[in-house]
Amino acid sequence: MIPYYDFDPLLVLGPFKVHAFGPLVVAGVLVGSWVIRRHAIARGVDVSHLRDALTWLLVSGFVGAHLFAVIAYEPAKTLADPLRLIMFWDGLSSTGGFFGAFIGLAQYCRKKQIDFGPIVDVVALGLLVGWIFGRL
Repeated sequence: MIPYYDFDPLLVLGPFKVHAFGPLVVAGVLVGSWVIRRHAIARGVDVSHLRDALTWLLVSGFVGAHLFAVIAYEPAKTLADPLRLIMFWDGLSSTGGFFGAFIGLAQYCRKKQIDFGPIVDVVALGLLVGWIFGRL
């Protein structure tokens, strides 16, 4: 079994604590977005919709990541304290993040009447690269 280590925060600003996970997630979002844009240009996919599509993808991905974590991994705690559903700092799941991102991207493409296939093709590579940072 892989050991789990709990590290001290990198920075404490009053009630706010910055753990290593936060900057890694930010790096994953930035590098993943850059990879998506580069891959879209290389594949000839119209990049005019990418900024809005990535916003939908990221927001729905983080919401899905949190909801999946609190519902699937700790249902008893969530039933005892339903406010955990809106405590977005309390738990994330990669599986839920991918499901949420997929749903958000599909909704964006449906709303803008864009072909889903080419968009999801270029986004998949960026999600993989971004996930590497989140897993670190």
